[in-house]
Amino acid sequence: MKYPLEIYINGVEVDQFSDESVTIKKSVKSFKDVKKLFTDFSKSFSIPTSKKNNKLFKHVYRVDTNAVDARVLIPAVLKLNGVDFKSGNVSVEGTQFKDGKPYAYKIRFYGKLTELNKLIGQDELTDLDFSSLDITSPNFSSLFSSQVASDAIKFPLICRDGRYIAHTSDHDFAETEGLTKTKNIAYSTSYRKAGYYGLVDNDMIGALRVKEILDAMEDKYGISIEGAMRADYVEDLHLVLQKTDQTTIEGGTSSSEYNFSNLSGSVNPDSSLTSTSITAGVPSGDTLQMRFRVVTTATNFEANMLVNGSAVRTVTSSGTYSSYRSLSNNDVVTFKVSTSQTASFSLTVNTRYTEFDPTPNVYDYNAYGSVSAVSGGTGAYNVSSNLPEMKVSDFLSDMFKRFNIVAQVEDDLTVNTYHYDHYINQGSEYNISEYVDISSYSINRPNYYSGVKFTGAEKKTILEHAFSKVNARKFGELKYLPESEGNVIDGSVYTVGLKSHIMPVEQLTDLKDALFSGFNVMLLTDKDGTEQICKPIFTYLKRRTGGYSVGYDSGSSVSSKSVFWMPELTYTQNIVSPTNGIIGNYFGSELNEIGDDNYQDLGIYNLLWRNTIALTFDENKRRASYRAFLPLRLVKDIEPNDKLIIHNNTHLIESIETNYLTGESKLELVLITESDTDMFETQTVQNTTGSTDYFVILDPNTGHLDNVTLANNSTDTSVGGLFVEILEEL
Repeated sequence: MKYPLEIYINGVEVDQFSDESVTIKKSVKSFKDVKKLFTDFSKSFSIPTSKKNNKLFKHVYRVDTNAVDARVLIPAVLKLNGVDFKSGNVSVEGTQFKDGKPYAYKIRFYGKLTELNKLIGQDELTDLDFSSLDITSPNFSSLFSSQVASDAIKFPLICRDGRYIAHTSDHDFAETEGLTKTKNIAYSTSYRKAGYYGLVDNDMIGALRVKEILDAMEDKYGISIEGAMRADYVEDLHLVLQKTDQTTIEGGTSSSEYNFSNLSGSVNPDSSLTSTSITAGVPSGDTLQMRFRVVTTATNFEANMLVNGSAVRTVTSSGTYSSYRSLSNNDVVTFKVSTSQTASFSLTVNTRYTEFDPTPNVYDYNAYGSVSAVSGGTGAYNVSSNLPEMKVSDFLSDMFKRFNIVAQVEDDLTVNTYHYDHYINQGSEYNISEYVDISSYSINRPNYYSGVKFTGAEKKTILEHAFSKVNARKFGELKYLPESEGNVIDGSVYTVGLKSHIMPVEQLTDLKDALFSGFNVMLLTDKDGTEQICKPIFTYLKRRTGGYSVGYDSGSSVSSKSVFWMPELTYTQNIVSPTNGIIGNYFGSELNEIGDDNYQDLGIYNLLWRNTIALTFDENKRRASYRAFLPLRLVKDIEPNDKLIIHNNTHLIESIETNYLTGESKLELVLITESDTDMFETQTVQNTTGSTDYFVILDPNTGHLDNVTLANNSTDTSVGGLFVEILEEL
């Protein structure tokens, strides 16, 4: 039977050949290619070079006209019986010629998912607008100890230079032990030990919530992202703002200038001192000379002495005095520092008379304290300037692979996202036995791979290399290599690879007593303490609100910070909790920061990928290929997440390819057993442990993973049953 298919491109119905077949393929995640998203697409088909079509495509084959750009996707709608069936885009793949004349355009239809490709293109994350998140005149000491979980940017314990240690009773332990590029961050006293004790502004490295990236995408591309991508454990994943070609906090492209103030010292009787300047009062016949120096933690700066607004002396080296400069009566002297770093500065000014005194007295003026000099002219911490290099499309790919997400794009550009298990759960069931030709069909092995590997970017940091050396694998990765009767399965290993790091986290040991300090630290350095150029890094954070404090060096003293953010391997809803775990930032099964196994079953594979992989690799799974002639209503209604019953056998859909000229559909299906359907069915689950316990479920209403508390014998509902029991003791 021929289906009455009409094709509209840019709102215009195109002419078609009466005998040209149009084949549209509906597909879900391919069980031969487990990382692919699904969308509708067609095989290439031809339409005539009629007058109407030539007007539409503007003779795309000609180079001397303003034709349609063949590289661009063009909006299109498919109609069945005059009713909208599919909307998406077409691409022009070429023009066929006969007898030297254009005969037909070759075009291909794609589903609405391609709208994302059209909109996003090759955009980088830096092309998104994060300006509303920039922090004006940042106080990094306060930002470090923020308690607000919804803050767009947090500054957790991440070490980008050298190494952090913890000693809760010996603040200068790193110096006295001769440890180079090592800093004790555990608070014990307010006394400073610059470079060896306490965090400083320049140690701060931001972490941006994934929620903010999703919001910025919605604003730029006019889309709405809903569903699994808006689960809290997705939105609260954080992208580390590591600008890997720098060693300081960067907010812009230029230096900022700051005037010294609050000068103090021994004022000679003939000069006056204000909070911002010195006015030279020189007795008749005398000559007053002045020089200055700055002592600073900045490695790149310029400090100036200005006389009546003009720079007359400059220093660029910490602790080095300028040469003396002679002053006239009532000259006004000010001091300024220009830097693109955040650092502490102290100023010392010397004055002397030399005209009649061969051994003049030297008078000192001093300005103590810190100058918060963040680059960027405006004194703001700019998000875009600190973003790692990453395409928007790679960011989406990372999220979809990481959380096993499939997506549907509606006509209004709403992007509905689902974890795969929940997506299948939402499907319907159709018995199509009467429409299937069983005179000839095939049952085949489920795939042509021997296994699958989930992994992240290549190792760069000391903790990554150390873990790999001990465990003979990268941190967080998982290899699924099934065997059959002790024999390795034939085929290559398929890799689901992220373009970001799966980064381990270290809890520092208190060197005072060899117990854990409670400080989780991520190291972005090699064994020599040198910052590494890493691929993008995503991490969970948790808020520390008790236990030992971190020391923060303001430039004049070290303060105690008892509340701060730390990187964490497992999402625990932003708090330190032994029972609130939902999902880990690793594919396999990992120990937590102190070596316990309480959360090891919260790996991404166990929670979100296990059923998908079972359909691909389990010994009893088979792929079935059928021919069918489905009625028009089923062609329109069947979606890729539906289950098809064929002669009492249940199948999941891999793809349905329908020829609208002949009415024939080719079905590529996965044959599953009755027990397999439990993986995607909503089930009533019960706690039978004998006590109140904590579990992770897949909520059938929200489609999100959730941490639930169940009293003994109490029940809840979950897609696929109870996933993980959370142990209480940590």
